[in-house]
Amino acid sequence: MIADQVVFLAKGGRLVYYGPPQLALDYFGVQDFDGIYNLVERQLTPQQWEERFKSSGYYKKFVSDRLQSLPQQNQVPTTDKPNLREQLVVLCQRNLSILLKNKLSLALMLLGAPILGSLNFVLWKVDLFSTKTGNAGQAISMLFVVVVMAIMSGSLAMMPEIAKERPIYKRERSVGLGLAPYLMSKLLLAWVLALYQSAVLLYLMLSAVNVPGADTHTAAMYFTLFLASFGSMVLGLIVSAVAPNLSVAPLIILVLLVFQIVFGGGIQPTENLNTNPNAKAVSELMLSKYSFENLVFLSRMGAEVADDFCWQKSQSQRKKLPAALIAQCNCYNKNVFTKCEFPGLGKITRTSSLNNDLLKANLLIQSILDGYERLIYTDVSRNNWNLIYLIGVMILILFMILLFRG
Repeated sequence: MIADQVVFLAKGGRLVYYGPPQLALDYFGVQDFDGIYNLVERQLTPQQWEERFKSSGYYKKFVSDRLQSLPQQNQVPTTDKPNLREQLVVLCQRNLSILLKNKLSLALMLLGAPILGSLNFVLWKVDLFSTKTGNAGQAISMLFVVVVMAIMSGSLAMMPEIAKERPIYKRERSVGLGLAPYLMSKLLLAWVLALYQSAVLLYLMLSAVNVPGADTHTAAMYFTLFLASFGSMVLGLIVSAVAPNLSVAPLIILVLLVFQIVFGGGIQPTENLNTNPNAKAVSELMLSKYSFENLVFLSRMGAEVADDFCWQKSQSQRKKLPAALIAQCNCYNKNVFTKCEFPGLGKITRTSSLNNDLLKANLLIQSILDGYERLIYTDVSRNNWNLIYLIGVMILILFMILLFRG
């Protein structure tokens, strides 16, 4: 009753009344609006109700006369073209507003990386890379776990973003929402979050473990973790766009995370994966592979071995090297205990038999090279470009999914 005008429609959208609410009661001859519903539903057909209203004075007064008094338009109105920049600004503001209001989602996004990164203090010793007391195998495992943390926290953080607002997205797309600004708003959120998560994970890793290469390669390590984190967030958005609902998305993410772990090179050594063409092909599609290889190289744990002339030769070739050349090798023969920097060499118990001690040292180094030799010769720049290309392809796939589902 406080409305200026009311509209009553019968089934099929037929107009049976338009005008002030008080006159509606008089027109239908009832005491309240519930009576109008009963009359329209039961007494006449929708077409008869429509004809009755059109023949009444109410139709002439509130519809016909008002239509005649409308100003004539010389031009046919056209739909305004959407301003993509303004849409992007509005969408980013809305994303921020939703995050700030949903404290639980914001907490999960911000606390995922710190919680996972704090496990470094529990899992590893601070001297993991130490030549005297370190452990080369665990050092490699630690670097792989950090990459998995970046991928896990990133993909889980962005997993609900599209699935949770699919009905809204479809409605807004039908009235002019551009696909590009919508996608950009999600990628910008992922970009900012990846900057934060990678910084937290790197800081906690370097706080928990003394990594030799951190002094000179901190920026490169950060960029590698950023690409891993941002790429996993794009992966999370793809899952969010594909999943029919929010309850299915976590299951898909878990399957993809298993692939990142199994084919990343940390559990099944890289050299083993490369011997199987199928496994190698799958591995080259993994974000974890390139990020893990970069961190191993940047940590400098095998730098001395990689630069050693003797270890660049095969075992049969090393046996034929003259003593003068062997004496120049820091990580081979007698020099291995005095000049070589390699995690865990100092833990080899020295005995009266130098040959046995050298054999143990060589076996320690060789055991790492058998599984991860290529990692100490990694081309970081090439791996970064591979990550960028992989992320670009994933963004294109995400765009196509949203385009066809929109």
